[in-house]
Amino acid sequence: MRREEANETLMKTFPDQHEGRKPAPSSKPARAAKAAPASIGFVGMLRWAWRQLTTMRAALILLLILALAAIPGSLLPQRIQDPIRVNTFIEENGSWGEFLDRLQLFDVYSSVWFSSVYILLMISLVGCVLPRTAQHWRAMRQAPPKAPAGCPGCRATRPSSSPPNKR
Repeated sequence: MRREEANETLMKTFPDQHEGRKPAPSSKPARAAKAAPASIGFVGMLRWAWRQLTTMRAALILLLILALAAIPGSLLPQRIQDPIRVNTFIEENGSWGEFLDRLQLFDVYSSVWFSSVYILLMISLVGCVLPRTAQHWRAMRQAPPKAPAGCPGCRATRPSSSPPNKR
């Protein structure tokens, strides 16, 4: 019912655009034809990936992932610090311990997946900072703006707090 009312309102508002057209029947909703996605090619895909990676949102997400990935390194024994304890853990837990070892959870900080997250984070931060460096450098090197004359908080307009000299 509302769609028909909206169509009638549009026809009244813009009669020259809707002449000879009938509103779509309410039983079958009108579907817009989907346009085929444009092929951007390999270079376009690399540009898209770079722009996604160098957003501040991606850097924050990677930082969160890095923090979450460090949790097993704190909870499970690490091979570099105590290899005897790691071997004991694997022997006591059988297939579960071997599975955790295959996931490199006993070598978290030197694992491939942890290294890839912090390398992506480093690339993301460099990609965020470098384009803005010239702008920050120019802002840092320019003279500070002048204070407006006669502003209420300026010294020049404040009344003197010392009592007048009496002779």
